[in-house]
Amino acid sequence: MLNQGALSLMVSIGHRTGLFDGMSELPPVDAGKIAIHVGLSERYVREWLGAMVAGGVVRFDPANDHYHLPKNHAALLCRRSEPDNIAVFAALDEHILPLIDGMEGRLSEGIRVLDLGCGRGRALLHLAERFPGSEFVGYELSHSAVESARHEASARGLANIRFEQRDLTHFDHEADPDDFDLVTAFDAIHDQAAPQRVLDGIHRTLKPGGSFLMQDIRASSRLENNLEHPIAPLLYTLSTMHCMTVSLARDGAGLGTMWGEELAVEMLGKAGFERVEVRQLEHDFQNNFYVMCKG
Repeated sequence: MLNQGALSLMVSIGHRTGLFDGMSELPPVDAGKIAIHVGLSERYVREWLGAMVAGGVVRFDPANDHYHLPKNHAALLCRRSEPDNIAVFAALDEHILPLIDGMEGRLSEGIRVLDLGCGRGRALLHLAERFPGSEFVGYELSHSAVESARHEASARGLANIRFEQRDLTHFDHEADPDDFDLVTAFDAIHDQAAPQRVLDGIHRTLKPGGSFLMQDIRASSRLENNLEHPIAPLLYTLSTMHCMTVSLARDGAGLGTMWGEELAVEMLGKAGFERVEVRQLEHDFQNNFYVMCKG
């Protein structure tokens, strides 16, 4: 436990200082060349490399005193690899969209789609490129994330997508009625200050027959049911450090990461969704996918 916790801190340092980014641009070299390339002190870099090698993140050749960041590790750790990392898009295309019968065909024909808590818009940008006949809208509270998403949409020449900075606290009555054919929310609802109002607003803004797809953490609302969850300590920690805190900082409900399936289904029912399907993917032990239709 102590080793993994320490390694997490060192991985964070590697990300924040640009060491991973810099190493991904270099062939196997010594610590001095790495330090020069990224503009850091060699002594600190060498000690950091010790942790990375001992932790199995970086490869070390003692004969030449060379360090190397393998490409498959760089793909998970480097900023520049994020837009090219196809794993999230493969999951979206091959596993998530098919959860709603006929949705890919409807997207090809042309519908209106809203993504709540869209972040930098990676999923929505991908969909906008794949389905040019549909219109996509992303709502996000973070100004910097919205600006980044707009810049990327402009760079790709996408005219069928727009991003708005928006506070969803009063979405239950501010949402435009019967406006969207599909609403998505990927790990976003439990962070909200007023999650029930957001869910109410989603039901309000869906057209009759429209679909809501919500991805959220696969867990129980009851602690005793989570004791065998393979990453329960991590998820409760993430909740304490971020998800719950983001909501409580705005005097919100503070559902937290582990709000659980039971409470999620109850709140979705209160929002007006009479039938909630809870779907799971064989390769994904971390998430539930809630699929609903507005009657």
